[in-house]
Amino acid sequence: LLNDFAFRTATPFVEVPAGVELNIGVAPGTSAGPEDILASFPVTLADGGRYLAVANGVLDPDAFAENPDGRSTGFTLFLQDRMASKSWWGTVALRAVHGASDAPAVDLVVRNEYWNRTLYGGVGYGDIGGTKSLLASDRIIDVTLPGQPDVVVASYQAPLKALARQAFVVFASGFLDPTMNQDGAAFGLFAALADGSVVELPMDNPMARLQVIHNAADPGAAEVDVYVNGDLLLDDFAFRAATPFIDVPAGVELNIGVAPGTSTGAGDVIAEFPVTLMNGKTYVAMATGVLDPGAFAVNPDGVDIGFTIKPLADAREKGKWSRVAIVAYHGATDAPRVDIRKETNWGDGMSYGDEDEGEESDKSWWYRGALFGDLGYGEFSDYRYLRARNYTLNVTPAGDVNTVVASFEADLRGLEGGAAVVFASGFLSPADNQDGMAFGLFAALPDGQLVTLPAAAADDDTRRDL
Repeated sequence: LLNDFAFRTATPFVEVPAGVELNIGVAPGTSAGPEDILASFPVTLADGGRYLAVANGVLDPDAFAENPDGRSTGFTLFLQDRMASKSWWGTVALRAVHGASDAPAVDLVVRNEYWNRTLYGGVGYGDIGGTKSLLASDRIIDVTLPGQPDVVVASYQAPLKALARQAFVVFASGFLDPTMNQDGAAFGLFAALADGSVVELPMDNPMARLQVIHNAADPGAAEVDVYVNGDLLLDDFAFRAATPFIDVPAGVELNIGVAPGTSTGAGDVIAEFPVTLMNGKTYVAMATGVLDPGAFAVNPDGVDIGFTIKPLADAREKGKWSRVAIVAYHGATDAPRVDIRKETNWGDGMSYGDEDEGEESDKSWWYRGALFGDLGYGEFSDYRYLRARNYTLNVTPAGDVNTVVASFEADLRGLEGGAAVVFASGFLSPADNQDGMAFGLFAALPDGQLVTLPAAAADDDTRRDL
């Protein structure tokens, strides 16, 4: 039937007799006849069926790595009926086959900008998943551990746009560890189309998105150089500056080193922070604290104020629809725990409406629930999604509704659908902190723009020092 049938190739769908036993024999490519057959597989196909047969496994399982889930890896045929012949307009239909003998059970996750979809869950070696339909647009497919979407084994580009209306089989092939499997072909994902053509899905280099914000108010760190694995990433990175979100390698350890702005190389690094970012995730890295805590005022809550980098996982570069995604960070080393409350300045001409984080049901001047509550030094808040309006942000002691310490204007008009990191910065008492920069609120935008939130008019009857 097939002469010199090569690894990772496929036939088109062909007609074969149904209702009778077919003895499918597999022999070496040098065979001279059926007497050279190594393995036979008797099958009887149903009339009108549409079958997939995948030749898989190894000839001598003892000479190869065992399957980690204990499944047999001996050479065999995986057989599946009810294969799709085509898909609907604007979509693709696919089935998945796990054919990597030394790989554990995995999930296949289709990555999207706002959400990820687990296409197949817990697929083990030899399993053939059911037919799935996807929109015919290019996607990234992540191979992850079952139930652990953040643990990405590998990622692949899936050019589904070019495969519109087609049905095909995505099959995992090769070995996770070729060195333990006679140096066989390495693991990969492939797509077998109905016409017999096989397309290799190119590997997507694991990447994460990262924004770095310099919020270390120590005058000695007014400018720093940042190195990653010994290479200079940021030169003379100034206090209260931010990078745009950039692509950085994921799945490998990154040694982030911070050196004085006068550094001449990675040998001048004064602090290192090893981090491993997850593929497809978005992070904010906040440089915070002071170089010598003994030379600065202690934190009133007893929190360590030594220089460090605080990470925020699942950061946002966009909001929801027209709403603005806002997250807050408390970066003032000598300030206690605080709440940040908002007033909506209705004079901006925008209509009244509820907010995602709480409804202003009494249409009061000041929504009295905390926008960001009980935030201590070194902590990020959860995200809130606000309408693109003009607000006043009131900083109060944690749990104190009535005592406003400071007020700042946050004009979000023009940021529809955007995002920002709002961070407290500087010292409440510069005189006790080497005359460092005074306390304020700032916002870092995804493009790296740094916005100073101006002080709002104070109501002297409600103000006091922390």
